[in-house]
Amino acid sequence: MVRGRLISKNGKIINPTQWADERARRLAEREFNLSWADKLQSDNQLLAGYWWVPQDYGKPYISLEQDLAKTLGIQLGDKLGFDIAGNPLTVTVTNIRKVDWDTMRVNFFAVTPPGVLDKYSANYISSFHLPLGADAPMNQLVRKYPNLTIIDVAALMQQVRGIMQKMSSAIEYVFAFSLIAGVAVLYAALVATREERISEATLMRVFGASRRQVGIAYLAEFACIGLIAAFVAVIAANFLAYYLSIKVLNIPFQFNPALAISTMLIASIIIPLAAWLGLRGFLNVPPRQLLNSI
Repeated sequence: MVRGRLISKNGKIINPTQWADERARRLAEREFNLSWADKLQSDNQLLAGYWWVPQDYGKPYISLEQDLAKTLGIQLGDKLGFDIAGNPLTVTVTNIRKVDWDTMRVNFFAVTPPGVLDKYSANYISSFHLPLGADAPMNQLVRKYPNLTIIDVAALMQQVRGIMQKMSSAIEYVFAFSLIAGVAVLYAALVATREERISEATLMRVFGASRRQVGIAYLAEFACIGLIAAFVAVIAANFLAYYLSIKVLNIPFQFNPALAISTMLIASIIIPLAAWLGLRGFLNVPPRQLLNSI
């Protein structure tokens, strides 16, 4: 790969401040890793334009990744100017590619035909699978060739998993706090409306309703409240997760129906149970005594 800075498009000097998008400004300010390839990689998909043939060896062509081209507003046929260690290079965009970055293979945003970058100093990069327990030969290789830089992707992924685990734990604590707060709010609401509910239960008992029927009515009421509250929470949480996945983290959104259904079922059980614990006291009181109390 060859390091180069994008300095012009179609003969016009590029100024990072001309883009309002923060990512576009960062791309315009940084150096690109330019590379070359004679064949299209299996994890790349050609979206527009054409891939070069052997007769295009050394011709000033370039292939761009679709997100990079879209962010910087680059189209087929545009002429891009690069500054490579003080040496200018002008190339023409001949195709746009879609890259599958999840394959962990070496991929580049910008690729040229072979021969275009031969006169520039280059660094070489590769990826390979290192089995567990094979660290000793790798350490010997690094000692023998100290100019090699080894990046242990497994160690990086372990750190990422650790961070995700901590985030998951934090979310679980927030969920537990929210659940406790919700139960407290429910209890406060029951206390605030206790007199009204006693009056309602008394009237139902006076008109012939049994203790069991009154209890079932209250359980059904709070089960509906819990189910509706959980449904609204699931919809809001998934909309927020979708926005964060697509707009912020740029990762595919996956809806978890099992989690959504289990959340609604748990809410429809816990909330009636909490309400029952708060209201069962006056259901055992005879209607006549309840009438005297109100």
